[in-house]
Formats: sequence, structure tokens, C-alpha cells
Amino acid sequence: MSSARQLTSANHWTEAVEAAVTEAAANLTCPMSIDEMASVACLSKFYFVRVFRQVTGLTPGRFVTALRLREASRLLLISDLSVVDVSTAVGYSSVATFTHQYRRYSGFSPRNLRQLAARGGPDKLANLLSGAGPDVSHSGRPLRGKVTVPLGFSGVIVIGLFPERLAGGLPTRCTACAGPGSFLLNAIPDGQHWVMATGLPADVDVSSYLSPLPVSVLVDSAAIHVVTGAASVAPVDLELRPLRPSDPPVLSPLPALLLARR
Repeated sequence: MSSARQLTSANHWTEAVEAAVTEAAANLTCPMSIDEMASVACLSKFYFVRVFRQVTGLTPGRFVTALRLREASRLLLISDLSVVDVSTAVGYSSVATFTHQYRRYSGFSPRNLRQLAARGGPDKLANLLSGAGPDVSHSGRPLRGKVTVPLGFSGVIVIGLFPERLAGGLPTRCTACAGPGSFLLNAIPDGQHWVMATGLPADVDVSSYLSPLPVSVLVDSAAIHVVTGAASVAPVDLELRPLRPSDPPVLSPLPALLLARR
């Protein structure tokens, strides 16, 4: 197959997946089944699951769960709804299951998220992250990398190490940068990881960051594999770009984690 035909096919599958994601995001109170998402994408269920994972790095079920929890964060921060009501609004019949899932994917309980947002309030991310660097509580095998940004971007960049292509839960390692350039993560464990970077405007406040990300957010990610016993990790170059519908939702509030360390 020629490179032009491969590109056309890749674009077609991406568009099909994004159509399914858009429809799923509009129906979170009664989450869509995989069959329904496949129908929107005009693909068989088996082929849809395969293509979806190729495009997003996640299964449809994991992706939809992330969409539901991202919406839960929005409701927790913009409304006075109880945790029970929020869980119902995003399709959970059990508040215990919702709370467990929320903590697992975001790293905080729903109540903790509201408390952290109140603590950060109008503080700007640039102020919160000033002077923040790699977690010095870990030392050892480092991962060095470089982040580049589009022309005109001025903001802060948070970088985390995760076990899959979903910035959910507490990162294995994390750091923050005042802008593009070099970064360092210490003591990288053996195995497969995803390095994920998020860039946000410097004037975004903490509470706004914790809610679903603004349209101006920039992202990039890269998979790495660390061989057992290796003395070093190959450098990683990340090139931030606008968030796409097919990008997994960013659920891990890295600035909130840094705020909690204060």
C-alpha cells in the first residue's frame, strides 16, 4: 500500500473514531455500548474495537469511562450538586462505584478535588509551578527529554509518567516546566510507560485547570520501554499540539498534586 493510501486510511479511521467519541460524550448519563459506538463509526464491533485502540491507545470502554469522569470533574467544580447527584449525572447507579473509579482515575476523591480547587482558587498555574522541578524524593535512572511548542505559546508544561496512554491517577513520576525546553524525570522503573505532557496558558488559574481542560490546552505523549537492569533511558522528544477528540481525556490533576505537596 502506498504512503498516500495509508495516510488516507488512517485519516478515515481517525474520523470514524472521533465521530463515535463525540456521540459518546453527548450521552454520558446513559453511556453508549460498544455496539452503539461501532454503529456510529459504521464499522463492525470487532473491527471498531481494533481501530479504536490503534487510534486512541485505549479500549472504547476505558475511553468512555474517562469521558464520564472528566464530566464529573466539571460538575463537581461548577455546581453545588452532591457527589451522589454527580455520580447519577454521569451514568453511575452506585455512588460507591463512582467514588472508587473517580479516585482510581484522578488520584483524588471527589471531595478532595473540591478542597484542592478551593485551596488553589484564583492562584495562577504559573505561580503554583514556579520553581517546581523533578520529584527529588526519587533518585536513580533518569529520563531526560525536550519539549517544543507551537509558535506563540506562552505557558506552563506539566509532564507525568503513566503506565498507559491515559493521564489518570497519580503519575509514577512528574515534573513541571515554566516553558519549553529540557526536562528530567528521576528513577524510571523497568517496563512499559507513557510520558505525557500538557501545556496550558500561564494565566490559567488552578480551579479552571482542575475542571475540563480549556480548548487552548496542548498535549503530546510517547511510549517508552525500559529494559530490566538498563543503566539509562533513551531521551524523549515531545512536540505539543492542540488536543484532538481522539486524545484520551486528561484526568490526572498534576498541578493539584504539586499543590497538595505544599
